[in-house]
Amino acid sequence: MKKFRLIALVLALSSLITLLPGCAEDEKTTATAVPQKTEEKKEEAKKPEQEYLPNRLRRADVEAFPIVTEDMSIEDRRQLAIDFFNLQLTFHWTSNMEIKDYHMTYGKSRKKISPLYVYGGIPYQSKGMGSLYRWLEYYDEETAVMDLERAFAENGGYGEENGAMIDQEQRGGYLYKKYRCMMTFFNQCSWGSFWGWARTVNSANFNGTAYMTLTNGFIPVGYTYPNMEKIDQFGVQTANNPTKYDTVDVIRDWNAANGEDGMFKCYAQLRPADLLVSSGHTMMVREVQMKKLPDGSIDYANSVVICLEQPEAWRPEQIVNGKYLYYQGETECPYTFTALQKQTYIPFTFAEFLDPADEGDKKLLDLYTTYAVAPFESRYKLFSFTREEIRAMSGAAVEKSQIFTNLPEGTTALTFAQLSAMNIGSNYTVSDVFVTVKDKDGNVLKENVYRATVASLREVSMTYNNSTWTKDENGNYRTMTDGIQELATGENTVEIRVQLSNGEKPTVFSGALLP
Repeated sequence: MKKFRLIALVLALSSLITLLPGCAEDEKTTATAVPQKTEEKKEEAKKPEQEYLPNRLRRADVEAFPIVTEDMSIEDRRQLAIDFFNLQLTFHWTSNMEIKDYHMTYGKSRKKISPLYVYGGIPYQSKGMGSLYRWLEYYDEETAVMDLERAFAENGGYGEENGAMIDQEQRGGYLYKKYRCMMTFFNQCSWGSFWGWARTVNSANFNGTAYMTLTNGFIPVGYTYPNMEKIDQFGVQTANNPTKYDTVDVIRDWNAANGEDGMFKCYAQLRPADLLVSSGHTMMVREVQMKKLPDGSIDYANSVVICLEQPEAWRPEQIVNGKYLYYQGETECPYTFTALQKQTYIPFTFAEFLDPADEGDKKLLDLYTTYAVAPFESRYKLFSFTREEIRAMSGAAVEKSQIFTNLPEGTTALTFAQLSAMNIGSNYTVSDVFVTVKDKDGNVLKENVYRATVASLREVSMTYNNSTWTKDENGNYRTMTDGIQELATGENTVEIRVQLSNGEKPTVFSGALLP
Protein backbone atom coordinates (compact mmCIF):
# COMPACT_ATOMS: atom_id res chain seq x y z
CA MET A 1 0.00 0.00 0.00
CA LYS A 2 1.34 3.39 -0.95
CA LYS A 3 2.34 5.53 2.01
CA PHE A 4 -0.06 8.33 1.11
CA ARG A 5 -2.96 5.97 0.77
CA LEU A 6 -2.11 4.74 4.26
CA ILE A 7 -2.13 8.33 5.51
CA ALA A 8 -5.48 8.93 3.85
CA LEU A 9 -6.87 5.80 5.51
CA VAL A 10 -5.61 6.87 8.93
CA LEU A 11 -7.11 10.32 8.49
CA ALA A 12 -10.42 8.88 7.35
CA LEU A 13 -10.58 6.54 10.35
CA SER A 14 -9.63 9.31 12.76
CA SER A 15 -12.49 11.49 11.51
CA LEU A 16 -15.37 8.99 11.72
CA ILE A 17 -18.61 10.55 12.89
CA THR A 18 -19.22 10.01 16.61
CA LEU A 19 -22.67 10.30 18.19
CA LEU A 20 -22.79 10.96 21.94
CA PRO A 21 -25.74 11.37 24.32
CA GLY A 22 -26.49 15.05 24.82
CA CYS A 23 -26.00 16.72 28.19
CA ALA A 24 -27.54 20.07 27.28
CA GLU A 25 -30.45 21.65 29.11
CA ASP A 26 -31.71 23.16 25.89
CA GLU A 27 -31.04 22.79 22.18
CA LYS A 28 -28.55 25.66 22.11
CA THR A 29 -25.96 23.73 24.12
CA THR A 30 -23.79 21.19 22.33
CA ALA A 31 -22.07 18.27 24.05
CA THR A 32 -18.31 18.45 23.63
CA ALA A 33 -16.93 15.92 26.11
CA VAL A 34 -17.47 12.25 26.96
CA PRO A 35 -18.93 11.84 30.49
CA GLN A 36 -16.49 10.25 32.95
CA LYS A 37 -18.72 9.51 35.93
CA THR A 38 -21.51 6.98 36.36
CA GLU A 39 -23.74 9.65 37.85
CA GLU A 40 -23.34 11.80 34.78
CA LYS A 41 -24.30 8.89 32.52
CA LYS A 42 -27.47 8.32 34.56
CA GLU A 43 -28.32 12.00 34.23
CA GLU A 44 -27.82 11.85 30.49
CA ALA A 45 -30.04 8.80 30.20
CA LYS A 46 -32.94 10.98 31.30
CA LYS A 47 -32.43 13.22 28.28
CA PRO A 48 -33.78 11.63 25.09
CA GLU A 49 -32.37 14.26 22.72
CA GLN A 50 -28.96 13.62 21.17
CA GLU A 51 -26.50 16.19 19.90
CA TYR A 52 -24.05 15.90 17.04
CA LEU A 53 -20.36 15.84 17.86
CA PRO A 54 -18.40 17.02 14.79
CA ASN A 55 -15.41 15.33 13.23
CA ARG A 56 -12.66 17.21 14.98
CA LEU A 57 -9.61 18.10 12.96
CA ARG A 58 -6.35 17.61 14.82
CA ARG A 59 -3.29 19.64 14.01
CA ALA A 60 -1.50 16.30 14.01
CA ASP A 61 -3.74 15.22 11.10
CA VAL A 62 -2.40 18.11 9.06
CA GLU A 63 1.20 17.66 10.15
CA ALA A 64 1.02 13.97 9.23
CA PHE A 65 1.25 14.94 5.58
CA PRO A 66 4.85 14.69 4.34
CA ILE A 67 6.78 17.38 2.51
CA VAL A 68 7.16 16.55 -1.18
CA THR A 69 10.67 15.52 -2.22
CA GLU A 70 12.39 15.09 -5.55
CA ASP A 71 12.53 11.32 -5.19
CA MET A 72 8.81 11.02 -4.45
CA SER A 73 6.99 9.08 -7.15
CA ILE A 74 4.62 10.87 -9.53
CA GLU A 75 1.78 8.72 -8.19
CA ASP A 76 2.51 9.75 -4.61
CA ARG A 77 2.74 13.43 -5.54
CA ARG A 78 -0.69 13.23 -7.09
CA GLN A 79 -2.11 11.33 -4.11
CA LEU A 80 -0.68 13.91 -1.71
CA ALA A 81 -2.68 16.68 -3.40
CA ILE A 82 -5.87 14.58 -3.33
CA ASP A 83 -5.47 13.61 0.32
CA PHE A 84 -4.85 17.17 1.47
CA PHE A 85 -7.83 18.59 -0.42
CA ASN A 86 -9.95 15.72 0.88
CA LEU A 87 -8.97 16.60 4.44
CA GLN A 88 -10.00 20.21 3.92
CA LEU A 89 -13.36 19.17 2.50
CA THR A 90 -14.36 16.71 5.19
CA PHE A 91 -13.60 18.17 8.61
CA HIS A 92 -16.47 19.62 10.65
CA TRP A 93 -16.77 22.66 12.90
CA THR A 94 -19.29 24.77 14.78
CA SER A 95 -19.43 28.54 15.14
CA ASN A 96 -19.14 30.51 18.37
CA MET A 97 -21.35 33.29 17.03
CA GLU A 98 -24.47 33.82 14.97
CA ILE A 99 -24.33 35.73 11.72
CA LYS A 100 -27.78 36.50 10.44
CA ASP A 101 -26.86 37.98 7.09
CA TYR A 102 -23.63 37.77 5.14
CA HIS A 103 -22.62 37.57 1.52
CA MET A 104 -22.20 34.12 0.07
CA THR A 105 -20.16 35.34 -2.86
CA TYR A 106 -19.57 38.95 -3.87
CA GLY A 107 -23.18 39.99 -3.30
CA LYS A 108 -24.84 37.24 -5.38
CA SER A 109 -26.58 35.67 -2.37
CA ARG A 110 -26.74 35.95 1.38
CA LYS A 111 -26.60 33.32 4.12
CA LYS A 112 -26.56 32.96 7.87
CA ILE A 113 -24.36 31.05 10.31
CA SER A 114 -25.72 29.67 13.56
CA PRO A 115 -24.08 27.91 16.55
CA LEU A 116 -26.97 25.46 16.33
CA TYR A 117 -25.62 23.95 13.10
CA VAL A 118 -22.55 21.99 12.14
CA TYR A 119 -20.54 23.03 9.08
CA GLY A 120 -18.41 20.82 6.86
CA GLY A 121 -15.33 21.90 4.96
CA ILE A 122 -12.79 24.66 5.35
CA PRO A 123 -14.55 28.05 5.64
CA TYR A 124 -12.90 29.57 2.61
CA GLN A 125 -12.91 33.30 2.19
CA SER A 126 -12.43 34.82 -1.20
CA LYS A 127 -8.88 34.80 -2.54
CA GLY A 128 -6.88 35.03 0.63
CA MET A 129 -8.33 33.24 3.64
CA GLY A 130 -8.45 29.74 2.22
CA SER A 131 -5.39 28.24 3.87
CA LEU A 132 -6.09 25.35 6.22
CA TYR A 133 -3.07 26.37 8.31
CA ARG A 134 -4.56 29.82 8.70
CA TRP A 135 -7.90 28.53 9.93
CA LEU A 136 -6.22 26.26 12.47
CA GLU A 137 -5.28 29.45 14.31
CA TYR A 138 -9.01 30.01 14.99
CA TYR A 139 -10.02 26.39 15.50
CA ASP A 140 -10.23 24.57 18.84
CA GLU A 141 -9.47 20.96 18.07
CA GLU A 142 -10.83 19.79 21.43
CA THR A 143 -14.30 21.26 20.93
CA ALA A 144 -14.41 21.69 17.12
CA VAL A 145 -15.47 25.31 17.61
CA MET A 146 -14.29 27.86 15.03
CA ASP A 147 -13.68 31.22 16.68
CA LEU A 148 -15.29 33.32 13.96
CA GLU A 149 -15.58 36.25 16.35
CA ARG A 150 -11.79 36.48 16.58
CA ALA A 151 -11.34 35.70 12.89
CA PHE A 152 -13.59 38.59 11.94
CA ALA A 153 -11.93 40.93 14.43
CA GLU A 154 -8.49 40.18 13.00
CA ASN A 155 -9.50 40.28 9.37
CA GLY A 156 -11.66 43.35 8.92
CA GLY A 157 -15.05 42.19 10.16
CA TYR A 158 -17.80 40.97 7.89
CA GLY A 159 -20.42 42.69 5.83
CA GLU A 160 -20.40 45.90 3.87
CA GLU A 161 -20.72 48.04 6.99
CA ASN A 162 -17.47 46.65 8.43
CA GLY A 163 -15.24 46.46 5.39
CA ALA A 164 -13.74 48.91 2.95
CA MET A 165 -14.66 48.17 -0.65
CA ILE A 166 -11.42 47.85 -2.58
CA ASP A 167 -12.75 46.99 -6.03
CA GLN A 168 -15.85 46.17 -8.02
CA GLU A 169 -16.25 44.39 -11.32
CA GLN A 170 -19.19 43.89 -13.66
CA ARG A 171 -19.17 40.24 -14.70
CA GLY A 172 -22.12 38.74 -16.51
CA GLY A 173 -25.30 39.92 -14.82
CA TYR A 174 -23.64 40.64 -11.48
CA LEU A 175 -21.77 43.58 -10.02
CA TYR A 176 -19.05 41.94 -7.95
CA LYS A 177 -18.12 44.09 -4.97
CA LYS A 178 -14.80 43.18 -3.36
CA TYR A 179 -14.26 44.17 0.25
CA ARG A 180 -11.21 44.30 2.41
CA CYS A 181 -12.80 42.04 4.97
CA MET A 182 -14.17 38.53 5.31
CA MET A 183 -17.09 39.40 3.09
CA THR A 184 -17.48 36.06 1.37
CA PHE A 185 -17.56 32.49 2.66
CA PHE A 186 -17.73 28.99 1.19
CA ASN A 187 -17.41 29.94 -2.44
CA GLN A 188 -13.87 29.37 -3.62
CA CYS A 189 -13.74 26.21 -5.70
CA SER A 190 -10.45 27.16 -7.34
CA TRP A 191 -8.78 28.32 -4.13
CA GLY A 192 -10.09 25.33 -2.26
CA SER A 193 -8.41 22.92 -4.64
CA PHE A 194 -5.43 25.26 -4.91
CA TRP A 195 -4.32 24.54 -1.33
CA GLY A 196 -4.39 20.85 -2.19
CA TRP A 197 -2.27 21.29 -5.31
CA ALA A 198 0.05 23.73 -3.55
CA ARG A 199 1.28 20.98 -1.23
CA THR A 200 3.24 19.79 -4.25
CA VAL A 201 2.85 22.34 -7.02
CA ASN A 202 4.74 25.63 -7.20
CA SER A 203 4.95 25.88 -10.99
CA ALA A 204 1.53 27.49 -11.43
CA ASN A 205 0.28 31.01 -10.82
CA PHE A 206 -3.18 30.78 -9.21
CA ASN A 207 -5.55 33.70 -9.66
CA GLY A 208 -8.94 32.03 -10.06
CA THR A 209 -10.60 30.16 -12.89
CA ALA A 210 -10.15 32.91 -15.50
CA TYR A 211 -6.36 32.56 -15.26
CA MET A 212 -6.01 28.78 -15.43
CA THR A 213 -4.12 28.86 -18.69
CA LEU A 214 -0.86 27.58 -20.09
CA THR A 215 1.05 30.81 -19.50
CA ASN A 216 0.13 30.56 -15.82
CA GLY A 217 1.46 27.01 -15.55
CA PHE A 218 -1.72 25.02 -16.30
CA ILE A 219 -0.75 22.41 -18.87
CA PRO A 220 -3.50 21.23 -21.26
CA VAL A 221 -4.22 17.50 -21.23
CA GLY A 222 -4.80 15.87 -24.59
CA TYR A 223 -4.90 18.96 -26.77
CA THR A 224 -3.12 22.13 -27.87
CA TYR A 225 -4.64 25.57 -28.07
CA PRO A 226 -6.35 26.39 -31.36
CA ASN A 227 -5.05 29.95 -31.12
CA MET A 228 -1.42 29.61 -30.12
CA GLU A 229 -0.77 33.03 -31.64
CA LYS A 230 -2.78 34.47 -28.74
CA ILE A 231 -0.68 32.71 -26.13
CA ASP A 232 0.86 35.96 -24.90
CA GLN A 233 -2.55 37.59 -24.50
CA PHE A 234 -3.70 35.44 -21.58
CA GLY A 235 -4.47 37.20 -18.35
CA VAL A 236 -6.00 40.35 -17.00
CA GLN A 237 -7.20 42.99 -19.40
CA THR A 238 -4.82 45.95 -19.53
CA ALA A 239 -3.92 48.71 -21.98
CA ASN A 240 -1.23 46.39 -23.37
CA ASN A 241 -3.52 43.36 -23.38
CA PRO A 242 -6.92 44.60 -24.54
CA THR A 243 -8.25 41.20 -25.63
CA LYS A 244 -7.75 39.53 -22.22
CA TYR A 245 -7.61 36.07 -23.78
CA ASP A 246 -8.28 33.76 -20.83
CA THR A 247 -9.86 30.45 -19.86
CA VAL A 248 -13.28 31.49 -21.14
CA ASP A 249 -11.78 32.04 -24.58
CA VAL A 250 -9.89 28.76 -24.40
CA ILE A 251 -13.12 26.92 -23.58
CA ARG A 252 -14.88 28.49 -26.56
CA ASP A 253 -12.07 27.91 -29.04
CA TRP A 254 -11.19 24.44 -27.83
CA ASN A 255 -14.77 23.20 -28.02
CA ALA A 256 -15.19 24.67 -31.48
CA ALA A 257 -11.96 23.06 -32.66
CA ASN A 258 -12.35 19.62 -31.06
CA GLY A 259 -16.05 18.93 -30.69
CA GLU A 260 -17.55 16.20 -28.54
CA ASP A 261 -15.31 13.33 -29.67
CA GLY A 262 -12.16 15.37 -29.20
CA MET A 263 -13.18 16.31 -25.65
CA PHE A 264 -13.98 12.69 -24.78
CA LYS A 265 -10.48 11.64 -25.83
CA CYS A 266 -9.01 14.36 -23.62
CA TYR A 267 -11.04 13.29 -20.59
CA ALA A 268 -9.83 9.73 -21.09
CA GLN A 269 -6.26 10.91 -20.52
CA LEU A 270 -6.96 12.48 -17.13
CA ARG A 271 -5.14 11.13 -14.09
CA PRO A 272 -5.61 11.60 -10.32
CA ALA A 273 -5.03 15.21 -9.10
CA ASP A 274 -5.45 16.70 -12.60
CA LEU A 275 -8.04 19.44 -12.86
CA LEU A 276 -11.15 20.26 -14.81
CA VAL A 277 -12.12 23.90 -15.26
CA SER A 278 -15.14 25.54 -16.85
CA SER A 279 -16.14 29.16 -16.89
CA GLY A 280 -16.49 29.78 -13.17
CA HIS A 281 -15.83 26.37 -11.58
CA THR A 282 -12.85 24.14 -10.83
CA MET A 283 -12.66 20.48 -9.78
CA MET A 284 -9.84 18.11 -8.84
CA VAL A 285 -9.86 14.66 -10.45
CA ARG A 286 -9.92 11.68 -8.10
CA GLU A 287 -10.14 8.88 -10.68
CA VAL A 288 -11.38 8.05 -14.16
CA GLN A 289 -13.69 5.06 -14.66
CA MET A 290 -13.80 3.89 -18.25
CA LYS A 291 -17.01 2.11 -19.30
CA LYS A 292 -17.22 -0.53 -22.01
CA LEU A 293 -19.89 -1.35 -24.55
CA PRO A 294 -21.13 -4.94 -25.04
CA ASP A 295 -18.70 -5.40 -27.95
CA GLY A 296 -15.78 -4.53 -25.66
CA SER A 297 -15.10 -1.07 -27.07
CA ILE A 298 -14.92 1.99 -24.79
CA ASP A 299 -18.16 3.81 -24.08
CA TYR A 300 -16.70 7.29 -23.93
CA ALA A 301 -20.01 9.09 -23.54
CA ASN A 302 -20.88 7.27 -20.32
CA SER A 303 -17.38 6.90 -18.89
CA VAL A 304 -17.08 8.74 -15.58
CA VAL A 305 -14.66 11.13 -13.90
CA ILE A 306 -14.86 11.10 -10.08
CA CYS A 307 -14.06 14.56 -8.71
CA LEU A 308 -13.38 16.41 -5.50
CA GLU A 309 -14.90 19.87 -5.51
CA GLN A 310 -16.10 22.76 -3.40
CA PRO A 311 -19.38 23.94 -4.96
CA GLU A 312 -20.96 27.21 -3.97
CA ALA A 313 -24.21 25.78 -2.63
CA TRP A 314 -24.50 24.15 0.77
CA ARG A 315 -25.81 20.61 0.91
CA PRO A 316 -27.84 20.12 4.12
CA GLU A 317 -27.85 16.67 5.66
CA GLN A 318 -30.06 15.67 8.57
CA ILE A 319 -27.90 14.11 11.25
CA VAL A 320 -29.74 13.50 14.54
CA ASN A 321 -33.13 14.75 15.75
CA GLY A 322 -33.34 17.59 13.28
CA LYS A 323 -29.73 18.72 13.63
CA TYR A 324 -28.22 19.64 10.28
CA LEU A 325 -24.75 19.49 8.86
CA TYR A 326 -24.24 22.20 6.28
CA TYR A 327 -21.61 20.59 4.14
CA GLN A 328 -20.01 22.07 1.07
CA GLY A 329 -17.36 19.57 0.12
CA GLU A 330 -17.91 16.84 -2.47
CA THR A 331 -15.26 14.11 -2.36
CA GLU A 332 -16.78 11.47 -4.65
CA CYS A 333 -18.75 13.44 -7.24
CA PRO A 334 -19.22 11.54 -10.55
CA TYR A 335 -19.47 13.25 -13.94
CA THR A 336 -19.97 11.39 -17.21
CA PHE A 337 -17.88 12.50 -20.16
CA THR A 338 -21.11 13.71 -21.74
CA ALA A 339 -21.95 15.89 -18.73
CA LEU A 340 -18.44 17.36 -18.70
CA GLN A 341 -18.61 18.13 -22.40
CA LYS A 342 -22.01 19.79 -22.14
CA GLN A 343 -20.74 21.94 -19.28
CA THR A 344 -17.58 22.69 -21.34
CA TYR A 345 -15.00 21.47 -18.85
CA ILE A 346 -11.43 21.44 -20.10
CA PRO A 347 -8.62 19.38 -18.51
CA PHE A 348 -5.26 20.59 -17.20
CA THR A 349 -2.33 19.18 -15.27
CA PHE A 350 0.91 20.50 -13.70
CA ALA A 351 4.62 20.06 -14.32
CA GLU A 352 5.10 18.35 -10.94
CA PHE A 353 2.67 15.61 -12.00
CA LEU A 354 4.53 14.74 -15.20
CA ASP A 355 7.41 12.34 -15.79
CA PRO A 356 10.17 13.65 -18.11
CA ALA A 357 11.08 10.03 -18.93
CA ASP A 358 7.61 9.40 -20.35
CA GLU A 359 7.34 10.38 -24.02
CA GLY A 360 3.81 11.78 -23.71
CA ASP A 361 4.57 13.70 -20.53
CA LYS A 362 7.75 15.07 -22.08
CA LYS A 363 5.74 16.71 -24.87
CA LEU A 364 3.53 18.43 -22.30
CA LEU A 365 6.56 19.59 -20.31
CA ASP A 366 8.13 21.00 -23.47
CA LEU A 367 4.96 22.97 -24.15
CA TYR A 368 5.02 24.26 -20.58
CA THR A 369 8.65 25.36 -20.57
CA THR A 370 8.16 27.12 -23.92
CA TYR A 371 5.27 29.32 -22.83
CA ALA A 372 4.89 29.32 -19.03
CA VAL A 373 7.73 31.65 -18.10
CA ALA A 374 6.26 35.16 -18.13
CA PRO A 375 4.06 34.69 -15.04
CA PHE A 376 7.10 33.90 -12.92
CA GLU A 377 8.48 37.33 -13.63
CA SER A 378 5.36 38.96 -12.26
CA ARG A 379 5.45 36.87 -9.09
CA TYR A 380 8.70 38.33 -7.82
CA LYS A 381 8.25 42.07 -7.99
CA LEU A 382 10.42 42.61 -4.92
CA PHE A 383 13.34 40.53 -6.17
CA SER A 384 15.38 40.57 -9.34
CA PHE A 385 15.76 37.33 -11.32
CA THR A 386 16.93 36.69 -14.86
CA ARG A 387 14.72 34.73 -17.23
CA GLU A 388 17.24 31.88 -17.00
CA GLU A 389 16.94 31.81 -13.21
CA ILE A 390 13.16 31.90 -13.46
CA ARG A 391 13.16 29.10 -16.01
CA ALA A 392 15.42 27.04 -13.74
CA MET A 393 13.11 27.57 -10.78
CA SER A 394 10.02 26.65 -12.77
CA GLY A 395 11.43 23.88 -14.90
CA ALA A 396 12.16 21.31 -12.21
CA ALA A 397 9.32 18.92 -11.45
CA VAL A 398 9.86 19.33 -7.71
CA GLU A 399 11.79 22.13 -6.06
CA LYS A 400 13.16 22.42 -2.57
CA SER A 401 11.63 25.32 -0.71
CA GLN A 402 13.59 28.55 -0.99
CA ILE A 403 13.28 31.80 0.96
CA PHE A 404 14.45 35.10 -0.48
CA THR A 405 15.02 38.27 1.56
CA ASN A 406 16.57 41.66 0.93
CA LEU A 407 18.72 41.41 4.04
CA PRO A 408 22.50 41.53 3.64
CA GLU A 409 24.04 38.07 3.82
CA GLY A 410 25.11 37.14 7.34
CA THR A 411 22.74 39.56 9.09
CA THR A 412 22.43 38.60 12.77
CA ALA A 413 20.62 41.66 14.11
CA LEU A 414 17.94 43.96 12.73
CA THR A 415 17.27 47.60 13.33
CA PHE A 416 13.64 48.63 13.36
CA ALA A 417 14.23 50.46 10.04
CA GLN A 418 15.60 47.25 8.48
CA LEU A 419 12.66 45.26 9.80
CA SER A 420 10.20 47.79 8.39
CA ALA A 421 11.87 47.63 4.97
CA MET A 422 12.23 43.85 4.94
CA ASN A 423 10.92 41.85 1.99
CA ILE A 424 10.37 38.09 2.04
CA GLY A 425 9.73 35.83 -0.93
CA SER A 426 9.45 32.09 -1.57
CA ASN A 427 9.14 29.69 -4.47
CA TYR A 428 6.19 28.11 -2.62
CA THR A 429 2.99 29.94 -1.79
CA VAL A 430 3.06 31.93 1.45
CA SER A 431 0.10 31.49 3.75
CA ASP A 432 1.18 33.53 6.78
CA VAL A 433 4.16 35.40 8.19
CA PHE A 434 4.66 35.52 11.96
CA VAL A 435 6.77 38.28 13.55
CA THR A 436 7.44 37.61 17.24
CA VAL A 437 9.32 39.89 19.63
CA LYS A 438 10.62 38.39 22.89
CA ASP A 439 12.48 39.76 25.89
CA LYS A 440 15.79 38.38 27.14
CA ASP A 441 13.95 35.76 29.21
CA GLY A 442 12.02 34.46 26.23
CA ASN A 443 8.69 36.03 27.11
CA VAL A 444 6.58 37.05 24.10
CA LEU A 445 6.11 40.81 24.01
CA LYS A 446 4.45 41.11 20.62
CA GLU A 447 3.32 38.84 17.80
CA ASN A 448 2.03 40.22 14.51
CA VAL A 449 0.62 37.91 11.86
CA TYR A 450 0.54 38.73 8.17
CA ARG A 451 -2.22 36.97 6.20
CA ALA A 452 -1.11 36.75 2.58
CA THR A 453 -3.67 37.67 -0.08
CA VAL A 454 -4.00 36.74 -3.73
CA ALA A 455 -1.89 39.75 -4.65
CA SER A 456 1.07 38.64 -2.54
CA LEU A 457 1.17 34.86 -2.44
CA ARG A 458 4.87 34.64 -3.29
CA GLU A 459 6.25 37.74 -1.60
CA VAL A 460 5.65 39.79 1.51
CA SER A 461 6.66 43.33 2.31
CA MET A 462 6.69 44.39 5.95
CA THR A 463 5.33 47.73 4.84
CA TYR A 464 2.24 46.06 3.41
CA ASN A 465 -0.63 47.24 5.57
CA ASN A 466 -2.90 44.31 6.25
CA SER A 467 -1.25 42.27 8.98
CA THR A 468 -4.45 42.35 11.03
CA TRP A 469 -6.72 44.49 8.83
CA THR A 470 -7.53 46.58 11.91
CA LYS A 471 -7.28 50.36 11.94
CA ASP A 472 -5.35 52.78 14.11
CA GLU A 473 -6.81 55.88 15.75
CA ASN A 474 -6.48 57.76 12.45
CA GLY A 475 -8.44 55.18 10.50
CA ASN A 476 -5.38 53.77 8.71
CA TYR A 477 -4.80 50.04 8.44
CA ARG A 478 -2.02 48.95 10.74
CA THR A 479 1.25 47.79 9.24
CA MET A 480 3.12 44.55 9.83
CA THR A 481 5.52 46.32 12.20
CA ASP A 482 2.80 48.15 14.15
CA GLY A 483 3.61 48.35 17.88
CA ILE A 484 7.14 47.01 17.51
CA GLN A 485 9.24 50.18 17.34
CA GLU A 486 9.15 50.81 21.10
CA LEU A 487 10.38 47.24 21.65
CA ALA A 488 13.50 47.78 19.52
CA THR A 489 15.80 48.37 22.49
CA GLY A 490 18.69 46.07 21.69
CA GLU A 491 17.80 43.79 24.59
CA ASN A 492 14.86 42.13 22.85
CA THR A 493 14.94 39.63 20.00
CA VAL A 494 12.78 39.23 16.92
CA GLU A 495 11.92 35.99 15.11
CA ILE A 496 10.27 35.85 11.68
CA ARG A 497 8.70 32.60 10.48
CA VAL A 498 6.82 31.80 7.28
CA GLN A 499 4.07 29.22 6.77
CA LEU A 500 4.42 27.75 3.28
CA SER A 501 1.82 25.86 1.27
CA ASN A 502 3.97 22.72 1.18
CA GLY A 503 3.63 22.40 4.97
CA GLU A 504 6.97 23.84 6.01
CA LYS A 505 7.28 26.68 8.53
CA PRO A 506 10.89 27.85 8.22
CA THR A 507 12.51 30.57 10.31
CA VAL A 508 13.50 33.44 8.05
CA PHE A 509 15.34 35.45 10.69
CA SER A 510 16.14 35.23 14.39
CA GLY A 511 18.30 37.75 16.19
CA ALA A 512 18.54 40.97 18.15
CA LEU A 513 16.11 43.84 17.51
CA LEU A 514 18.03 47.10 17.54
CA PRO A 515 16.75 50.69 17.80
